[in-house]
Amino acid sequence: MLYLSIIVPTYNSEKYLSRTLQLILGLNKKVNCEIIVVDDGSTDGTRCLLDQYQHLSNFYVFYNQHSGVSNSRNFGIKKANGDYLTFIDSDDLINIKAFEKMVNQTSMADNPDIVACSKSVRKENNNRIVNSEVEKNKLLLSNLYISNDEFNGEEYISGPVSKFYKKSLLYDNNISFPIEVDNGEDLLFNCKAILCSKKILLIKDEAYYYRQNSDSLMNKRDLKMKSKNEFLLHEIKNYLKKSSLPDEKLYFEYWAIRLELTNIIRLYCYDSHQYFLEFKTAVRRIRKIMKNKRVSKIVYVNLSRRQIQVIQFLCFTPSMVSIYLVRIICQIMQSSKRHNKTLRSI
Repeated sequence: MLYLSIIVPTYNSEKYLSRTLQLILGLNKKVNCEIIVVDDGSTDGTRCLLDQYQHLSNFYVFYNQHSGVSNSRNFGIKKANGDYLTFIDSDDLINIKAFEKMVNQTSMADNPDIVACSKSVRKENNNRIVNSEVEKNKLLLSNLYISNDEFNGEEYISGPVSKFYKKSLLYDNNISFPIEVDNGEDLLFNCKAILCSKKILLIKDEAYYYRQNSDSLMNKRDLKMKSKNEFLLHEIKNYLKKSSLPDEKLYFEYWAIRLELTNIIRLYCYDSHQYFLEFKTAVRRIRKIMKNKRVSKIVYVNLSRRQIQVIQFLCFTPSMVSIYLVRIICQIMQSSKRHNKTLRSI
């Protein structure tokens, strides 16, 4: 019988953790599993809450110093004893029946390297086995939010949740979460996992519900954003090169635009004087890349309407004007979404 390791990283999660753990323990009654909770140095009541569960069998809690979610997940991977590993964030919820389905389908599919479940999987791709290099490369694009003729940009969610990873896949290929970034580490983890796998099973279902603070990214100023995004883009470039995609340079340019846009929205617009030169450099790069019609087509197909509107402002207005326009757009988006926490299913 398949043995599943459920890895739960926690950090100051007392508000939602009880409900999350109740569902995980409910799943524990249905499937053969262990629960590994790795606390990342919480300073609220999370630790006291976790102490109440330590007496349970197959429930393991580890307390570490604060070092980020990637370190917590990597620690959990090292402690896991299951045939497969799955990740559940401490403030999110799961659909127990969908997880049961994933366990059953994993056994029926002769134990694939990865089992990925999402409501966005199209009907024709439900229970699809991906095992050729061509298919894997196109699934890699889906992980990179790029639609193609096989998979749309949401069929393989870039996060590690709603997925089972064979333990041997991660161990044999030294697959772990990069600690150099905190926005994109999931995507990089899945890039390597996809490229190293031999067999991937796609399942259409809603297995996971995550709480999304809709203004969290837009409201967060990160002074290290530029260097983090440079690392992220470099790693994406490496994974694209390792694939056999014929147009990998186009996808790299698309991601260059995405990350320059992130720099502009989350860093440069907060201080238009300090970052004006960086802003102008980013705008020039976006304008240059968008002149390539093949890249611009990828942009218009895969980015949101608001992202495209910002790009259009940047491309067709003077830099001195556009930096203020973009900041106003961001402020409007902030005010309309502030404090709006919702549950979204994937």
